[in-house]
Amino acid sequence: MLILASSSPRRKLLMKKIIKDFEILPADIDETVHAGELPRDYVKRMSVEKAAAVQQKRPIDIVIAADTIVATKTEIFGKPTTREEAKSMLKQYSDNSHYVLTGVTIYFKEKIKTFVVGAKVHFFPMTEQEIEKYLDTNEWQDKAGAYAIQGEAALFIRGIEGDYLTIVGFPVSKIYHELPAFFEAEKAFQLILDQKAKTNLDAIGYQVTRNAATERPFSGKYDQFDDEGVYVDPLTGEVLFSSTDKFDAGCGWPAFAKPVSDLRELADGSNQMIRTEVKSLSSDAHLGHVFNDGPKELGGLRYCINSAALTFIPKDEMEDKGYGAYLSLFD
Repeated sequence: MLILASSSPRRKLLMKKIIKDFEILPADIDETVHAGELPRDYVKRMSVEKAAAVQQKRPIDIVIAADTIVATKTEIFGKPTTREEAKSMLKQYSDNSHYVLTGVTIYFKEKIKTFVVGAKVHFFPMTEQEIEKYLDTNEWQDKAGAYAIQGEAALFIRGIEGDYLTIVGFPVSKIYHELPAFFEAEKAFQLILDQKAKTNLDAIGYQVTRNAATERPFSGKYDQFDDEGVYVDPLTGEVLFSSTDKFDAGCGWPAFAKPVSDLRELADGSNQMIRTEVKSLSSDAHLGHVFNDGPKELGGLRYCINSAALTFIPKDEMEDKGYGAYLSLFD
């Protein structure tokens, strides 16, 4: 899966020129400029930190993060917080030139590619009346440098040098030519996971985790099972569920009120039903489905999980097996 670490509608539209199937997961990071930090260094660092933050949450997905700034060679124009601040920026652009830099980082496992694409923008002279009229549109709000080249500010652009789409915020052609190497790396990693599943899981475990099969109801070893401990991903060891959240739903599969770790949720229209599939983030293994018919006193959700997709670690073995940090679940 490819993750776009941005909520920008412009980047979303441009990403669709490259690939139709991707997920949006914005990064929440501190975007403070470091003292003495040059524009190119700043925008590069922002893209790296955004990608790293999202990759930490989605460790087996390709993450693309981008950050765009308007700048001179030494000064960064961020998003104005007031009309007067936006006006000051526009006055500096009038009958002048500035740079727009977009930093991009593509991140998958240990493979990282970071680059900065720039363009130079030349503005026509702007009268006081034109500036005020533009500010009245409120287009300057939440825009780096107080404008979007594809918006009302296009009236004042004398010309550009460089990649137009880097000014929009997403240098599509450069990204397009860098992505194939990441798709190959992801494909190779999936083959490794597949081989690991064939080696470490039995036939039903392989079919469940890799091919989204479902074990027969009441056949799994953890359906009627009440021991204390945690349930982990059998391929990666990631803790998925705790016995403290397990309940008997009478459905024939282990049921949990909530997961311990974040899970991937996907719309599933198979078998003429509309359901929400849940998968492990660390191995992309199919686990089961989540429904909203769980006990209200436990939050109202029912994670219906295949036993074959889980490995159980008893509470008294958790410390020795490296899961001591999760013993607090039983306090």
